[in-house]
Amino acid sequence: MPDAPFCHDMAFYIDPIPSVKKSGTGYFFSTENQMEIPAESSDIILKGSHLSSIYPFIDTISQYGIVHTDRLHVAIVGCLLGLSTFAKNFQVF
Repeated sequence: MPDAPFCHDMAFYIDPIPSVKKSGTGYFFSTENQMEIPAESSDIILKGSHLSSIYPFIDTISQYGIVHTDRLHVAIVGCLLGLSTFAKNFQVF
């Protein structure tokens, strides 16, 4: 809904997510930041748009047991999946 004056967060539209514990660490940091980020980090937000299905986004994050991010929506999905989620440096406007 790109022209909508208001839109609920994507978290209200996703189906319940089964909790499956995975291993490994996923890094999902913004490439727009000036901070140093791990080389294996992926700016997952750049892989979709407001028209993209949310499920590939969730599937990517769900591959890991631990998530580090500075992206709010990545942190939300990590928490919904029951992953150990570490978020830092959110910019609030």
